[in-house]
Amino acid sequence: MSEEFSRYHRVFAHAALENRGVGLVAAVNHRIAGSAIGYVAGFEPPKIGVIYYVYVKREHRGRGLGKVLVASLEELLENMGAEILIASTRGHNIASRRLFNSMGYSELTWENVEELLGGEKARALEMASCSYEDDIIMVKPYVKLLNIELDVENYEDLWFNICYKPWIEYRNSHMRH
Repeated sequence: MSEEFSRYHRVFAHAALENRGVGLVAAVNHRIAGSAIGYVAGFEPPKIGVIYYVYVKREHRGRGLGKVLVASLEELLENMGAEILIASTRGHNIASRRLFNSMGYSELTWENVEELLGGEKARALEMASCSYEDDIIMVKPYVKLLNIELDVENYEDLWFNICYKPWIEYRNSHMRH
């Protein structure tokens, strides 16, 4: 995975792994073909399983490897106590959106989330997922999203360690160069 991501994305992927994250690697013919990273956000219910990164090398796409990685990561996150699963992406990432839609995820914009849950709950969900650059969020199961109580305080430490601190360190390292 490190060779496939830009330095910017590697910083956040490593931060996720260092903060209760789990990673999976898929191999084809003993060679890495893809990877996925996720984590469980929150120490108290509702625990949110965040599918943070899924990557399949170009030459292995279209063979179902993304589905295998997501399904395997879902199982790990649920075994870690996740009650709801989320992933985020940008609107133009059609392949990612198709993948998650095909696996039963409901797709929402952040504006939809704010309308459904209100500003504070949407902020808590955004903190839990560290999805500030993304405009689409995928949720599974959708019905649970409508009924969960989200408290920003439940996700602040994780947000600091996975989102804010790595961003500050990345920014500072690039300002020196």
